[in-house]
Amino acid sequence: MRKWSLDHPRLWLVLMIAACLSLVPLAWLQYRWIAQISAADRERRQVHLGAAVSRFVRDLDGEAGRALRLLLFGPMGGPRRDLPGGFTPYLRFLEAGGEPHLVKNFYLSQGGTDGTLELLQIDLTSGETTPVAWPPELDPLRARLALLSQSLEAGPSPPQPPFDGQALAFFAPRWQGLPPRILREARPPRVFPPVLTGWTIVQLDQDFIAQELLPELVKRHFQDSGVMAFQVCIVSQREAGHIVYATDASLDDEFFASPDLSAPLLSLRPDRPPGLREPGPGRAFFAPPWRRQQWQPSGPGGPDAGEPEGVWRLLVRHRAGSLEAAVGRTRRRNLAVSLAILLLMSGSLAVLLVSTRRAQKLARMQMEFVAGVSHELKTPLSVICSAGDNLADGLVAGEQQVRRYGAVVRGEGRRLSRMVDKILGFAGIQSGHARYEMEPVEVSEVVAAAVAACEPEIRAAGCTLETTLEQDLPPILADSVSLTHCLRNLIDNALAHGGEGKWIGVRARAVGESQRRELEIAVEDRGRGIEPRDLARIFDPFYRGGRAVQDQVRGFGLGLTLARRIAEAHSGALSVENVPGQGARFIVRIPALAGFAAEEENGTTDPADRG
Repeated sequence: MRKWSLDHPRLWLVLMIAACLSLVPLAWLQYRWIAQISAADRERRQVHLGAAVSRFVRDLDGEAGRALRLLLFGPMGGPRRDLPGGFTPYLRFLEAGGEPHLVKNFYLSQGGTDGTLELLQIDLTSGETTPVAWPPELDPLRARLALLSQSLEAGPSPPQPPFDGQALAFFAPRWQGLPPRILREARPPRVFPPVLTGWTIVQLDQDFIAQELLPELVKRHFQDSGVMAFQVCIVSQREAGHIVYATDASLDDEFFASPDLSAPLLSLRPDRPPGLREPGPGRAFFAPPWRRQQWQPSGPGGPDAGEPEGVWRLLVRHRAGSLEAAVGRTRRRNLAVSLAILLLMSGSLAVLLVSTRRAQKLARMQMEFVAGVSHELKTPLSVICSAGDNLADGLVAGEQQVRRYGAVVRGEGRRLSRMVDKILGFAGIQSGHARYEMEPVEVSEVVAAAVAACEPEIRAAGCTLETTLEQDLPPILADSVSLTHCLRNLIDNALAHGGEGKWIGVRARAVGESQRRELEIAVEDRGRGIEPRDLARIFDPFYRGGRAVQDQVRGFGLGLTLARRIAEAHSGALSVENVPGQGARFIVRIPALAGFAAEEENGTTDPADRG
């Protein structure tokens, strides 16, 4: 029975696949949770907006109701004898915390059967009365008061709103003696005839309300952390299209057609429901503060052709277009963040899976590398040790035999030295400590040095090396030692994998235009070529093709990797052309020194990058 451990690669694969699959129900639960959060957020926003509208209406109507209570229905204490009777309530209004700028004018009318013959204006600072003519804006109110006086003389009538929305003024009758009413205690009931002496009129300052009071209330109730999240507009219910106050200069038709919430303003009433205690100072008489209904202008066919509920109407809508749109935007943002997190988790798992597989593969390659290096190092060391033992024990006699042993030791030593150079070179490149001393170099010198270094191996393998160099090749900016090492690796690779063709060619030529000239150095053989499945990975470190493993070709897969890294360090490239069964051709391309000079002159190359 197979034992599973934490180091088993398939166990990690199964765990990661299970983790990826667990993200699917997690995504579904996240979607459901966000939907529930959005529903709760929608309800919370609606409640919050309703409470804000209710407080706004309460504050505005409460301020006006305080004026109605104290200015028209008298103070709670007795009047002051040293001032006009109508002025004492105004003083009480100020003492109760009323806004002094809320009242624009204070009038007393008297004379005539309807009490509107003469109009007296009370000075709000001194209390003195001055006869004045009826202002044009109060003419409609004067006509209305005349009609009301006739209905009052006729007997008791249903309570009428003591407020004129067009003039924005409160009004109340003044009686001589007791007002008309039926004394229920008397048997039989007796009726006291009314004697109307005039009217008390208090006109509110609409400019102060629109420019100071309303902006303050809007800021207090609809602004959150210094941000105005709502569009607020107050319109007149008597004049269609008349805007009293708006937070935005222009509002679209959709705002007026479907606000998130609307409420009547200044819907003051003199009556109260049965059983409701008498309101005290500052307590307003008003209808239910808000309700959701579509605003319609007053007039024929409007909500109330006679007396609409409230003089003004408050319209509120979220700046996103509606509360629903704001909640939807928040929901989409939450979904996007959740999706991004899930994708990040999925990507992390995928990267972890790939990294794990690559780490396992790298570990396997490193183990193979260690085994290969150990084997490769052991062979020349064994030969050197064996030859040294024979020489030390005196088993080698004769000058010719000594020379042969010396040649074997020298060859194996050189081979061992090349192996160590490859390992050290790869380690230096991987650690980033490799340094190149760039200087002008002739290509012919580099090729000659590489061929001379590989000549013993070439002669031992019985191969023919053909070198072809064009005339007048431009110099290159290179590190001659590392570039020679690059060509040596390519020649060694041709000997190891294409030596059965008994021919190796090294060619150098200049290619490209005059401003972008490159030196092309090609190393080719006439062996069996490279398997197509190995082409994509022949430059990977520690990789050895299937044919090399099958034929037990010596090496540990670093030669081509080092050659490519050296070519790239010289601002060049290493590529391969392969014809299976006919050989392979490795091509090194490095910019010529003239091309470097042209790039520097054009500002396209930084010489420091090549060092």
